[in-house]
Amino acid sequence: MPWLISDESLKHCIHYSDYMIKFNILERRQEKAHKIQEKFRAGWTIIYQKKLIDAIIANLANIPSILESFFILLQDNLLEEFQRVNYFLNSSMFLLTSAPVSIKEATSGHLHLQYNLKEEIRIRDVSIICEKKLKLLSRESTISNTYSVSRAMEIMNNLDHCEGSRWWESNAYLTKYTEVLEEKKVSLKTDLQCNIDSINKEMIQFAKKWKSAQEISLKDENFIDKHNNSLLPSVMKTVSEFKEMKLKMNSLNESCAVFGVPQLKNQLFQDIEIDVLGTEESYSFYSDFNERYHEIGQILWREFCQNLHELEEFAQLWSKKIKESVRSNPISGYIKKLTKDLIEAVPALVQCNGHSFRNEHWAELLQESLLLPPTINFENLQVHHFFSVLEYLSQPKFLTYMHDFA
Repeated sequence: MPWLISDESLKHCIHYSDYMIKFNILERRQEKAHKIQEKFRAGWTIIYQKKLIDAIIANLANIPSILESFFILLQDNLLEEFQRVNYFLNSSMFLLTSAPVSIKEATSGHLHLQYNLKEEIRIRDVSIICEKKLKLLSRESTISNTYSVSRAMEIMNNLDHCEGSRWWESNAYLTKYTEVLEEKKVSLKTDLQCNIDSINKEMIQFAKKWKSAQEISLKDENFIDKHNNSLLPSVMKTVSEFKEMKLKMNSLNESCAVFGVPQLKNQLFQDIEIDVLGTEESYSFYSDFNERYHEIGQILWREFCQNLHELEEFAQLWSKKIKESVRSNPISGYIKKLTKDLIEAVPALVQCNGHSFRNEHWAELLQESLLLPPTINFENLQVHHFFSVLEYLSQPKFLTYMHDFA
């Protein structure tokens, strides 16, 4: 067996810890011995462990203190390994003694049962090896030994595969649980079908509502501006509803697979999934963009006008982000248009630095040309006042006007 340790390698062991290292290497290699059939793997390992331990005893027989140290380590190793067996048997009994009542419990029980059946093969190997180690320790235990096997014997009590043992009891409960589970799956099929019909109706209603909302937003060019404050919470709520419905659908489909019922498929709902998740991404971008956009808007113009490159960099950065990362939809179109207007407005805004402007010049620019409220002047003018007339600022005729005005 290529995965075993050679006899030659044992000759290099000069201390009990060296032998223990070999022993632990064997433990790890056993799990990787995938080429050996499961039913043979434990047997080969047991045979080799016995061979290894016999070699250890033979080599260390004349050094009782070191030999005893090895057995202490072996006992610790046994107790550690048995924890896996103990945990498996305890958790299995907890599952197998809990009769499923609902569809969710029956589905979960079925999946756990399948996992347990696979895991049992591996844990039985460990259990058999633990028993062999215990027998070895019991055989070598003498009155003169400072270590005791009573602790290991106590926790491994009733472990064997005879009638009434823990493994026997686990198998008995497994058989009973499987019968109960199959009966429950039959009796709950009608309830499962009702749940499928109900969620199917919900998905159809949601899909229609979503498509209707999208059509309205596409028809109205000013939709984002009109609903700026309420739009993000509304969209996030709708996306949250979609995700909850998707979780329900996935959960039902998992139950369908367990119960042998055709899985739920709603093409209309599936068609809007990419659109919904794309819109969520867009509004996440919009939220970040809007936050910075409003921060800039609150700055006084007399402080900001010397740093207009920041505005241009901000617009170019978000224009690139939207182009590279977000699907085309109303919100991405809104940001694209806004960043385009910002970039095109920068040349005109450069002319509004106000170095040579008098009060009457500002009044003419702000009130007569841009139609801002009469209360706005150079002292209280903020960047957002220009944002409110951005489309006008980005037009070539305004840039010409500013050249003449300046």
